[in-house]
Amino acid sequence: MPKKLLFSTEGYDSIFQGPRPNGSCAQWMIQEYGKPTFPHSLGEHNFFNEEGKMFTPEQLNFNAFPDNFYHKNFEYKYYHELNGENHLYLIKVGRTNYFNLNKHIGFRFVSKEIIDDVKAGKCFIILLQDSEGTSGIKDYPDFKTIESWRIRAGLPPYSVVYVTGNYLGASICEKNGYQIKVIPHSDFEAWNIQYTQDNIIPFEPKDDKFLFLSYNRVFRTSRAILVANYIKYNLLGRGKVSKGGEFIWMPGDPTYGLEQEYLEALCELGELTISDNLKYNQASNVNIDDHKETFVSIVSETLTEPGTLFLSEKTWKPIQLGHPFMILGSVGTLQLLQQRGYKTFSKYWDESYDTLESTNKRAEVIVKNIDKLSKLSLSEIKTLRKELEPILIHNLENFKKELEANFYKDGSLKKLEKILKKLFK
Repeated sequence: MPKKLLFSTEGYDSIFQGPRPNGSCAQWMIQEYGKPTFPHSLGEHNFFNEEGKMFTPEQLNFNAFPDNFYHKNFEYKYYHELNGENHLYLIKVGRTNYFNLNKHIGFRFVSKEIIDDVKAGKCFIILLQDSEGTSGIKDYPDFKTIESWRIRAGLPPYSVVYVTGNYLGASICEKNGYQIKVIPHSDFEAWNIQYTQDNIIPFEPKDDKFLFLSYNRVFRTSRAILVANYIKYNLLGRGKVSKGGEFIWMPGDPTYGLEQEYLEALCELGELTISDNLKYNQASNVNIDDHKETFVSIVSETLTEPGTLFLSEKTWKPIQLGHPFMILGSVGTLQLLQQRGYKTFSKYWDESYDTLESTNKRAEVIVKNIDKLSKLSLSEIKTLRKELEPILIHNLENFKKELEANFYKDGSLKKLEKILKKLFK
């Protein structure tokens, strides 16, 4: 039987009824903040359920350590039980502002024995935040912060590993001379593994809103720009569009790059729902009927800012169903998909938006594509959808191939496990 990867942990914590989260203070930051606080790698959502009740110790450990991924092939030991063995020290980061909150703390609460092992080449410190891509964008100088922690702790170059959802991370560090090892990785492909189709879904329009599908539950700036463009081009009635949250715009604000009348109309627009309940995050849910009843998905990704290239579950939903897509995401999103073997639709509509630095301009090109499609009859749209089928079939098969290569059948992370094994060796 192959030897399990060995992970080290800090001492026992009575609330967790097991090891306290790696990198956190045994006194829960009382001295630093004058009151008890959460371990900074975790947020309230890691401690309390929606009713405000504290999770069981079992759930707390589940949130603080990635046992759910590695329970078969990984082993945890308290640092005083290591007996000189090589090991990996993993800090699971569960909140986007962890590095900003922890700037003045760094690796201060990592046990001296662990730090000594890192200096001796017997251990890597691994920061795992593969479900976020904010590191590198404005107000999140996380790569610089991690490098400062490494230097402050006197750790050797590349002894600190950051697993991030930002696919630009390694190039950012190389450009700035940061001596940390960055591994771009994401597990979003497997979030809705149970919805992956055997064959591409059919196109079965039920009403006049058949042209496009656009989910916008959390109403970010990029989504406000997108929906305001739907208003500008008179397309709201042609697609299934959801919109959550109140939009407030101050006259003269140039952020949105649109004429005042369309922003004022967006301010007056209330919540829009399709089949989704805007109260709940639908990340782990796929409504197949919404996709069957529409021609193309307009994916409004979580992040569109400069400094990141990030793919969430939103990108994978249409692909795993065999649905055409346009993506309002980071610059280079389509290029990244193409590098991974997926085909896109430049033969059929303008995909130059993928190269434009301005989110406003990317959104407008996408909406202009929809406007051109809106001039076609339903019969012509059905014919076009038939013509797209070879691309849709290819993408679905490529998605399944990637699932098999990178994940176990239960969704556990095979690819990341292989990466960590290389580090361990």
